Amino acid sequence: MRNVFAALVGLLVMGLCLPAQDGGSEAAVAVYLKSGEDVSERVLSHLKKEVGELLRPAGVNLQWRRQEDASRHEEFHAVVLARLDGACTPRFDPYSSPAPAKASALADTPIQDGRVLPFTRVDCAVVTRLTGPMLSSEAGARRDFLYGRALGRVLAHEIYHILGQTKTHEDRGIAKPAFHARELLAETFAFNEPAISILRSSARESVPAGDDVAGR
Repeated sequence: MRNVFAALVGLLVMGLCLPAQDGGSEAAVAVYLKSGEDVSERVLSHLKKEVGELLRPAGVNLQWRRQEDASRHEEFHAVVLARLDGACTPRFDPYSSPAPAKASALADTPIQDGRVLPFTRVDCAVVTRLTGPMLSSEAGARRDFLYGRALGRVLAHEIYHILGQTKTHEDRGIAKPAFHARELLAETFAFNEPAISILRSSARESVPAGDDVAGR
């Protein structure tokens, strides 16, 4: 039976990441990213930069790939398949997007037989609904930057669980079980040292992926 590990959000959100190798060497991790046509390149650029900077202290070197390229043979420490669902835009309309009766998931990552699988999905509509009110007064370029960074923090949280092969959370930082919209948009928000240590210690082991994914 496949259980789904969901990042619940009300005023809250969740996040994930991976570990580094001993001796200062970096673990090359491929992220095959799929997104809709409505996502601007500027938002994607900010997302990728944020995820990379959040994982770098753990010795993780992210290699971004398109899912269409997954058939190419490349060698990586681990492989993650990520999907951005829905309208990934910071333009929020409170009238067309009413708040749900209860908290929705910002992202979800499946668990099977006790292992966190290397597939994750970020729900852009939920992220937009959460951050939109705070972004509405921002100018276009600044709004895209903050929104892309927020998406990156959500994705980094999921990658933390995948690479660290952990279902547990920390009490602070991006590895905690939930966070407020203001934390997604804050100037500084990162993994705490215990989370970084989890990622470092698990860097010796590869995250399992199917032969048709690539890198294996």
